[in-house]
Amino acid sequence: SHCSRCSIVLTEQEVIPALGHDEVTDDGFAATCTEDGLTDGSHCSRCSIVLTEQEVIPALGHSWDEGIVTQEPTETETGIRTFTCETCGETRTETIPALDHTHSYTAVVTAPTCTDEGFTTYTCSCGDSYTGDEVAALGHNEVIDEGFAATCTEDGLTDGSHCSRCSIVLTEQEVIPALGHSWDEGIVTQEPTETETGIRTFTCETCGETRTETIPALDHTHSYTAVVTAPTCTDEGFTTYTCSCGDSYTGDEVAALGHNEVIDEGFAATCTEDGLTDGSHCSRCSIVLTEQEVIPALGHSWDEGIVTQEPTETETGIRTFTCETCGETRTETIPCIEQTSNVIRISGKGRCETAIEAADTLKEILNIDRFDSIILASGSNFADALTGSYLANAKGAPILLHFGSSTGKNLEYIRNNLAKDGIVYILGGAAAVPEEVEDALTDAGLTVERVKGKSRFDTNLAILNTVGIGDQEILISTGWSFADSLSVSATGLPILMVDTKKNELTEAQIAFLTSHAANKVTIVGGTGAVSAELEHAIAEIVEGDISRISGKTREATSVAVAETYFHAPAFAVAAYSQNFPDGLCGGPLAYAMGAPLLLINKGAESAAAAYVDKHGIQSGYVLGGTGVVTDATVHAVFG
Repeated sequence: SHCSRCSIVLTEQEVIPALGHDEVTDDGFAATCTEDGLTDGSHCSRCSIVLTEQEVIPALGHSWDEGIVTQEPTETETGIRTFTCETCGETRTETIPALDHTHSYTAVVTAPTCTDEGFTTYTCSCGDSYTGDEVAALGHNEVIDEGFAATCTEDGLTDGSHCSRCSIVLTEQEVIPALGHSWDEGIVTQEPTETETGIRTFTCETCGETRTETIPALDHTHSYTAVVTAPTCTDEGFTTYTCSCGDSYTGDEVAALGHNEVIDEGFAATCTEDGLTDGSHCSRCSIVLTEQEVIPALGHSWDEGIVTQEPTETETGIRTFTCETCGETRTETIPCIEQTSNVIRISGKGRCETAIEAADTLKEILNIDRFDSIILASGSNFADALTGSYLANAKGAPILLHFGSSTGKNLEYIRNNLAKDGIVYILGGAAAVPEEVEDALTDAGLTVERVKGKSRFDTNLAILNTVGIGDQEILISTGWSFADSLSVSATGLPILMVDTKKNELTEAQIAFLTSHAANKVTIVGGTGAVSAELEHAIAEIVEGDISRISGKTREATSVAVAETYFHAPAFAVAAYSQNFPDGLCGGPLAYAMGAPLLLINKGAESAAAAYVDKHGIQSGYVLGGTGVVTDATVHAVFG
């Protein structure tokens, strides 16, 4: 406060420190083949300003396999070839020309765009046409559109971005409202007299602009009427004093009341119904302070099931599965018992327990009490664990998986099964295996070494360099699909994963191949997995010939790998071909037995069955429960 007559300050104003941002995480979500994802971001729960922008993760695009002929062409009828996306399972078909016509195709190339694949359309004079030679979408090339700060009188603009190829806006620029002048208390630049008015000049403390206000002449005695404006949650209160002569001023400011937060209680999601997070609102002005967010339904978490009706040689049995969250049950038919099998199934209640079961089996095969090394990798992605099979095979180590709340079980297993001076290798950065997991291991007195890079491809190289490869044969596979890498994880050879979306080698991969130019190089998978262009780029670096192992399907490719590297196996290890979690731990197990790792699935058993029959294999292991690899599928492969 101050005196209106003499302007002396009666009560000093004190600075109230800024509160600081209260950061709240805005969860992102993963990209799929056809839809973009979003990275994690954050905002302040008080002022709603964005602290960390969420960035678009471009859609992955379909990863088509080599395709299989689902309808053979005849002399008068066209056939059909069906292609399956190895990431999401979506299919597309392509016409195979009839045999009685010699086609002469004209090729029209449709170039890839930022979001759409490129392809070539082949058209015959007879009217028949098909598409092929797919080229991955280029992805957006982000260019920053620089913003500028707001002034007192003019709006500003935040930074944004657009794609330099297709000009689409990636991040909208938002208007920053003009700040408005921040006037000081003013100074008298012309004193009033009894006959003349005076002038008070006010200066903006932000930009320095000035404005003036008339000071009434001294011969008038003001008589002010007061009008009180009450404070609200966000705005100060004040009193407006107005004289009959028209002069007015404001004073008696009262601080804003602030919001009175009331909690809006949420509720948990169930297996089948969405939940709601806690939120809040102000009881005075009813404004929403914290939005309530939908918690997606959890989905059932089925256990491994129990046999509630045993199968016989003539009657099927029943396996009953129970949701470990809500207790709901479902049943599954167990095929009739055909004959006694020497195949052992390795499975647990989830991917982490399956990995632990595989580790125990590996320990029995190696005939040891404890491991000198144990490897821990992400159970929600395949890249680190599969390239880590080379490290596991070199160290005689199992691969355990971090997934969800698995830290306690993994820590207990490691403490009970790692040698006194043993080492735990963590593969990948904190996004793959969180820092708190590493802290739990070190707090338990264990020696931990994290092998990581900025991306899955850098982590891959870090793993290979940790072991060293000498003059060994180098296997090259796609880094965006698991099947081919899983098939060769049992060979004990180093695996180099390449970026088949960008369709190019990184500088670090070029340097790695250059330093091992004399090594034999083998590409795993067809040109739909690792393109001919990438093969040509590799051929320009290495000195010898490059070979390629592939089959018409991922199951056939795994058999082709087995025929190449396993000539007289006594055993075989089988894993589910359509998803990776149970198979991630299979490479070290198969390598220890000198056994191939075959990919199988219901309706796609013929390739593996022919290989098993050809080599007289009567014993083996199956990774995962009957929910992924049914007993009928196992019988079809092993007899």
